[in-house]
Amino acid sequence: YVSLDGSYRRTDFVDRSRSAHQLRALASGRAYNISVFSVKRNVNNKNDISRPVMLTTRTRPRPVEGFEITNVTASAITVQWALHRLKHSTVSRVRVSIRQPGDLADRTVELNSSVAKYTFLDLQPGERYIVHVTTLSGVGTEDHLSESLATATLHPLTGPLPPQNLTASRVTTTSVSMVWEQPPAGAVEGYIINVTTAQSVKSRYVPNGKLVSYTVRDLLPGQRYRLSVTAVQNTEQGQVHSEPIYLYVTTLQRDGALERRWSQAGHPRVLRNRLPPAFLPELRLLADHNAAEEPSPAPRFTELVDGRGRISARFGKSITMKTREGQNCSTNPCRNGGTCTRDIKSYHCSCRPGFKGRLCELACKKVPHSCTRLYSETKSFPVWEGGTCHYLYRRVYKVHQDVCYKESCKSSGSEKTTSRKPSTSHTLKKS
Repeated sequence: YVSLDGSYRRTDFVDRSRSAHQLRALASGRAYNISVFSVKRNVNNKNDISRPVMLTTRTRPRPVEGFEITNVTASAITVQWALHRLKHSTVSRVRVSIRQPGDLADRTVELNSSVAKYTFLDLQPGERYIVHVTTLSGVGTEDHLSESLATATLHPLTGPLPPQNLTASRVTTTSVSMVWEQPPAGAVEGYIINVTTAQSVKSRYVPNGKLVSYTVRDLLPGQRYRLSVTAVQNTEQGQVHSEPIYLYVTTLQRDGALERRWSQAGHPRVLRNRLPPAFLPELRLLADHNAAEEPSPAPRFTELVDGRGRISARFGKSITMKTREGQNCSTNPCRNGGTCTRDIKSYHCSCRPGFKGRLCELACKKVPHSCTRLYSETKSFPVWEGGTCHYLYRRVYKVHQDVCYKESCKSSGSEKTTSRKPSTSHTLKKS
């Protein structure tokens, strides 16, 4: 037997009692011409040799190395492999196949030996697939094409569909609320929320597949953020992620005039435990011009309702409240160095940093407290299958201890802490 290029030649002698022989020490993926003779030995060492029986065949090429899944989405699976320059010198093509467990035939593609990655498209989300790859030697059937043994078969699962129609339902100075469509039942088991700025990335995993909205808090005013939502599905091999859906938003600037306009529109985030207006409207009869003008009675109140729903009081006798006439900035009602600005009907105070409230009467500071942050990282795990070592990549979530800050406001005149929760109802009900 001799290789087609003539670089290797060898002769084996086999006893007549045998009808099979194994040729050893051959190169992988090479074609050989094999000739079998029958020999009759003579006394004078001049042996008689029959006509040869000829056979041309090719050894199997080596299988690929490092076969692994590099990316999985809801509709695509990407695999990659490696071919050594010397060990795989006889490999001419690579055949990659995929199928679902119930399919009768594979989806197969043959690639040039210089290609080391391929992506199967148009797959079904959340489905199990079987993927394997083999190498081929030879140009065609006339060149005695041979195929390697299949590598360790992979069983990837396509990921869930990404969240659909992700939008920002509400943007404030320190928070952004996001909403998306409800996924099919059982298709998603959780979501990963990422908040990215130019300096940092924060990630949180929410193990709730029925989640359709999320509010990102503790943001900075006037800052641009990139938010992303990724659907997660749990499998035997670990978590499978969908493609992330991105949302780019910029939080609102901290503007007092903007908050006043929001308050007039009835927005629930603005506190309503403020002082009554400086001027209360008066009702006069204009029909009788000769009637003597009488002073308007002061407004009377019989019930006090706290906008936060914490305090409610009724009075047996009505309470008369006197209005303050001509309230302006001449007396500078703003406390703690606040600047008074006159409006059409009243005034408002622009507070110094660290103070809030209608009259800048609240001293606010950020109080640190312990909290946890959830971070994710990708790790590789070596796995032996069929005598071949390959790596599986899994996303691992870790909880890190961190320090968060909560705003605490106290009246500058007393030690009583002031709640900063929003109010949604009227403060006083007039009798």
